[in-house]
Amino acid sequence: MNNDLLLSHFLKKTNTYQQESANITIAALEKSADETIQSEEKNDMLSFRDEILNFIKNSINAQRYNAFFHQSLECKKIQDDCIHFSVPTNFIKKIITEQYSDLMANSIEFVLGKSYPYEISVLQKKAMPANGESAQSIQSETPAIKVGQKKNVKDITFTLNDEMEQECENVSNQSMLKQSDFNSLQFDQKKTFQTFIVGPSNNLAHASAIAVSREPGKAYPVLYFYGHSGLGKTHLLHAIANSIAKNHPRLNVLLVSGNELISQIINAYTQKQVPALMDYYTKQIDVLMIDDIHELKDRTGPQNQFFQIFNELLNAKKQIVITSDKDPKDITGIEERVRTRLSSSLTIEIQQPDLETRIAILKKKALAEDIFIPEDVVKLIARCIRNNVRELEGSLVKLAAWSSVYKTDIDIEVAKELLKISEADQEKTITIETISKTVSNYYKISVADLKSKVRNKDITTARHVAMYLSYFIGKATLTEIGFFYGRRDHTTVMHAVNKIKNNLKSDQTLTNTLYEIETLL
Repeated sequence: MNNDLLLSHFLKKTNTYQQESANITIAALEKSADETIQSEEKNDMLSFRDEILNFIKNSINAQRYNAFFHQSLECKKIQDDCIHFSVPTNFIKKIITEQYSDLMANSIEFVLGKSYPYEISVLQKKAMPANGESAQSIQSETPAIKVGQKKNVKDITFTLNDEMEQECENVSNQSMLKQSDFNSLQFDQKKTFQTFIVGPSNNLAHASAIAVSREPGKAYPVLYFYGHSGLGKTHLLHAIANSIAKNHPRLNVLLVSGNELISQIINAYTQKQVPALMDYYTKQIDVLMIDDIHELKDRTGPQNQFFQIFNELLNAKKQIVITSDKDPKDITGIEERVRTRLSSSLTIEIQQPDLETRIAILKKKALAEDIFIPEDVVKLIARCIRNNVRELEGSLVKLAAWSSVYKTDIDIEVAKELLKISEADQEKTITIETISKTVSNYYKISVADLKSKVRNKDITTARHVAMYLSYFIGKATLTEIGFFYGRRDHTTVMHAVNKIKNNLKSDQTLTNTLYEIETLL
């Protein structure tokens, strides 16, 4: 072969190698890109799954969350027309589908901002090898064990056939039914007195709850909280329960909802176990806490049993704590003797939080959940969402979830869009002038009287209230307030503010007054 042929042959080989190398490089890059995309998609689905689970965890008790969702629910695929979840067993799928379908739909809408259809499938078990088939096909399920090597428990796996799985489901069902007969809601460890934000709307309820937790059955044997949903009644129940469990471990505390109590009483009647139910409540329980007692309305049988339980516990000097959405006298559909018993308790109304309290709630919630929300967004939410603490916290979590999923910072415009807040929803600017006019109208005195040197009791009280609101709501300085109200010294203003602040701890009438005035602002 001559030199020209050798050179031609060499160049062809070189071109071939270069082409193959280029093809390999392109394939590697494409593979790397695919792996990156798959990794990002997996991370997004994990993040979405975690947000869904977090919503569900805050909506049901811990026992059922751990049984049916924690380490069970997985997000497999997110498509434009459907979200695909998977669970490990048919039993879990059945429970979620039959009992928690609305919760699943609500959690998806909460995280994504709008509703999406979803479906739940069961992870397919890998089939056992057929006769003559190599065991290689199931190596991923059963780790190989060398001959003579000791087996570790973690190396052993079990496969249930359909009959065995059904038996496990039946046993699980029976166990759950037995537990639920006399089971209470588990105490939420996050709901403590330390995490409860105190303000003018709930300070008396907070103080009485602490007193009960320190001396159950002595301070206030029957304590009754009422108010609209989402204002912290259930939080106080869990706070009392957690405190008693810590400081009085020998006392048995039972926390049930009104609906759970009704179910237990009905089951006891059906199974002819009413005496056992009564013995459990009156002899084994030291602190009975019932959330939403108004659920007993129009239920004659459960009311009768509750009346007997109430009397037995009261006679035994045990503690009873009850919550409702109404004052006992305003609950329709309950017997007069039950109403009388409830009315004999220390009855405290929890009102809607003021602006200052709402801001404090949002900041503490953000700190506890490690959520970053700018100060101006916090104030926007506090100004626009006034009636419900649960809605207040939910809006914060929704913004954080959105930021986590879309990797975008939250600002005022995003908050308005996501929470559907408009400028009209925001509270108007509150000044010393607007406060003074509102207070004077409420007390039926003139603004000139507030600014005067007159010191009769009615005008002095109104002046102190106006100074307190000007400081905490109007955000005016002590000097500005003193100058407005008759050129008084800032120390006089501080004295007035502190006096109102201290009186709020024990004066429910003053608390109601401040709430009514703020509503008018």
